[in-house]
Amino acid sequence: MTDFSAARATMVENQLRTYDVTEASLLTGFTRVPREAFVAPQQMAFAYLDRQVQAADGTTILLPPMVLARMIQSLELGPGEKVLSVGCAGYAAAILASMGLSVTALVTNGDAARACLTSAGYEQVTVVEGDIGAGVATGAPYDAILVNGAADIEPIGLLRQLKEDGALSIIMGRGRSGRASVFKKVGNSFSHARAFDAAGPLLPAFEKKPEFVF
Repeated sequence: MTDFSAARATMVENQLRTYDVTEASLLTGFTRVPREAFVAPQQMAFAYLDRQVQAADGTTILLPPMVLARMIQSLELGPGEKVLSVGCAGYAAAILASMGLSVTALVTNGDAARACLTSAGYEQVTVVEGDIGAGVATGAPYDAILVNGAADIEPIGLLRQLKEDGALSIIMGRGRSGRASVFKKVGNSFSHARAFDAAGPLLPAFEKKPEFVF
């Protein structure tokens, strides 16, 4: 039987701390939140490895802990800020909630995400089931948006739901060409900076559609 508490501590010490994750409340969040509660039963043994795993909803793919931690850190969040976590199946939302943030999770399976969050002890997260690309306009504007996956195209619909000076973290590009990127809202436009190399599951809502060729 896997000792998940020991595996969680090892992940924080050997993966996150050695990968330039230094924000104290973020490290505490990864120490407290049971990742195994959000992972599909057949993959629980891999919950704390540096790899993508299938979520308990059977469809969502969770980012590797190191990538997720650095993406959250890149948002430079402050206590009490309002954050939208997109496509997380509940796990990233629980991490953010543990940091004292007001969190909305936009997911593809609301019942599964709520069950996982309840099991982990983070019922305070607001769960919305809906179109990943559309965001949650009723809760906007947000101080920050975390997109748990990769995109071919910029997430314009989500960017429009940011506050002034708000930030959005997402992986732009597929596979080895992927880069974790941070967009910031400045007036009516958005700045874009690459944070670090990263790979993540391509989210269909942000997939470039084939162009018709005569």
